[in-house]
Amino acid sequence: MCKRVLLTCFLVLQLFQYTSANNLGEIDSIQPNGTRTRAFDELLVYSQSYFSSHTDKTNEFDKDFIDKNFLKNSITDQQVSTARSVIEELERNQNYVGLISSNDLVTLPIGVKKKIGNIIYTLAISKAKILPTYTEVTAFVHIILPQSDLDDVPIELFFGADNIKISHQGGIYGDADLVLLGDIAIPINGGNGLVGLKGGFDMQTGNTQDLTYVSIDCEGFKEMGISADVLFPRNMLEPVDSDYEVIPDENVKVKGHFQTVVGDWNDILVEIELPPFQLAKSEESGKGGKAGLIFEINNAVFDFSDVRNSSNVQFPEGYQQYLIPGHEQLWRGVYVRNLQIVLPEQFKKRNSDERITFQAANLLIDGVGVSGNFSADNILSIDEGEASKWQFSVDHIQADLLTNNIVGAGFEGKIVLPVTKEVTPEEKNDIATLGQKTLSYEAIIDPINNEYLLTATTNNAIPFDVFKAKANIAPNSYVELRVSEKKFRPKAVLHGNLAIKGSNSTSDPDKGTVDFKGITFQNLQLQTTSPYFQVDYMGYNGEVKFANFPVTISNIEFNSTQTAAALSFNLDVNMMEKGFAGNTTLSIVGGFNENEGLHRW
Repeated sequence: MCKRVLLTCFLVLQLFQYTSANNLGEIDSIQPNGTRTRAFDELLVYSQSYFSSHTDKTNEFDKDFIDKNFLKNSITDQQVSTARSVIEELERNQNYVGLISSNDLVTLPIGVKKKIGNIIYTLAISKAKILPTYTEVTAFVHIILPQSDLDDVPIELFFGADNIKISHQGGIYGDADLVLLGDIAIPINGGNGLVGLKGGFDMQTGNTQDLTYVSIDCEGFKEMGISADVLFPRNMLEPVDSDYEVIPDENVKVKGHFQTVVGDWNDILVEIELPPFQLAKSEESGKGGKAGLIFEINNAVFDFSDVRNSSNVQFPEGYQQYLIPGHEQLWRGVYVRNLQIVLPEQFKKRNSDERITFQAANLLIDGVGVSGNFSADNILSIDEGEASKWQFSVDHIQADLLTNNIVGAGFEGKIVLPVTKEVTPEEKNDIATLGQKTLSYEAIIDPINNEYLLTATTNNAIPFDVFKAKANIAPNSYVELRVSEKKFRPKAVLHGNLAIKGSNSTSDPDKGTVDFKGITFQNLQLQTTSPYFQVDYMGYNGEVKFANFPVTISNIEFNSTQTAAALSFNLDVNMMEKGFAGNTTLSIVGGFNENEGLHRW
């Protein structure tokens, strides 16, 4: 009782916030008598986040949806009407007993009331046919749920059955199961979810089956068997098919199903299956889920209990603000212990179209969306990863979701520029080699524009094999990673200097015919589309030698085509301190090719 008083006060405050923030004009029916209504204005603390995006919370489970998907006909309506009349007459006459026996069936209807938790279960006997060894009766069970319909009217359940046999000595023969009369829609999560109870009455044939039912004995209600669907709106979760493409039919929702037997409606905790889905984005953000992530669910638990949570439940970082301190068991939703996250198509292995996945844990789905903290290591090795024919690795990835918003997401790894020799499978774990051949990057995922903001660094001078050079990269260099046609399109914009040391001798390629240590460059661009290679500026400072003679450089030029890049110099060579001098032109030419699916200069 104290818990209910505390929570009722809390609800009054939360309900005021909810209606002010959303203008939905609806009362949240997710929680019965003392569970928390989650107000969307609480999310405004994240609205300034770079990653936050608003999803239209229009109620998809409106009256039209319920009328269309929970049809009734004259047979069901007649059964419900009969049951209602019997219950109303019993309530007027107050003809209740503690234990039903054949001797009590003189005045009908007669019934038994039983209160479990805060719900009253009423059993009513409306007809009786006395036979030599037993009495055959028609019975109904009536339950008023804590949840309300779209008009804020408490939802009523009616169960019924004929031909229930009661012994003249007392007791019911066998199992007496009363089936739910018709399918029932129960809005939850303030309209952001729906529980659809499957009735056991076949409207086409009049036959019954045990889908949702109650079991009774002479003392009334014993337990309830539930067969139900749990649906989520498309403005929160979008279902995807086996190819991870969004199912376009707006009538198809993310839907799970469960069956269970409970002794208390307020204590439903059951395993549930859910199909793959993605997080919905607003229409102006384009197609595809937020950050392109697909969720495949394993080991999900539907928590509709006031008294407990799954023993494994872990609330993600940042979610505590949506819980009542000390009453975490009042949380309701779907808890996923284990799941698989499918990365966007641009994360892929070379020469493969197979989607990259990783295992994750502890995801929540409730009235305010999906929440969870996920991370994984060693997603793509450097010899497997491919970004439009550039080598790259994904060494670590993480995503932090809170109430259907991605509040933090990124990944990190290494990338090999096409002017450097590729990293071989034998070298992928060699730290020294990786340090020499790769740039380390950190990427932040922009889920709104489906872009990746990178910073790339190197601790060593990296080889520029195209010019027989080593390059020191300045801190203001960067690598961008855009997505086009579901592929990564990297582009490197580099600033720094080159140390060129090469030979025109085929017998001694290490002979230092050319030794330039001060070639500077600005805005050197490498990309996967034409033009592949271009430079805005090249100059020099520092020591320059040609065949060990001091040299003066002028007219540095860079030219490139689709298949070649050339760096040319005018050289004035001083062969003696006071004597011979000469002038020549030197060109260092690099060729472009594709080797095993990778671009190389």
